[in-house]
Amino acid sequence: MRAAAMDYLNRTDAYDFQNSTSAPTPADFLNSKLLLRSSSSTQGNVFNRIYSNLKDFHSHKYMYDAKSLCAEFSKIGFVEVGEMQLHESRIAGVEEVEDKSRVLNGEGICVEAVKPVPVSP
Repeated sequence: MRAAAMDYLNRTDAYDFQNSTSAPTPADFLNSKLLLRSSSSTQGNVFNRIYSNLKDFHSHKYMYDAKSLCAEFSKIGFVEVGEMQLHESRIAGVEEVEDKSRVLNGEGICVEAVKPVPVSP
């Protein structure tokens, strides 16, 4: 989320709002990067709009940054919660399952937490 917001701010600073009539706006790039619904999904007749919304299972509904996601893990009882770097983990062999393309250029995050072991009475 932070990387997407920074990209948006950089594009906003460089965008010529006065003279760009058809170029995608910084908001268009942000919505696309976050996989949010495009503005075109609300166009067309009522049946097209209903169908489009019914089949919309892949649009993001919420985005976390690392600190917010860590806070959510802590709220539900996980311990030793923290942001990790790519392939940094207490899990042996994590590099075999962690896809580096999902966290490159600061566009993704890695968070690790430990589920506490219940204490037997």
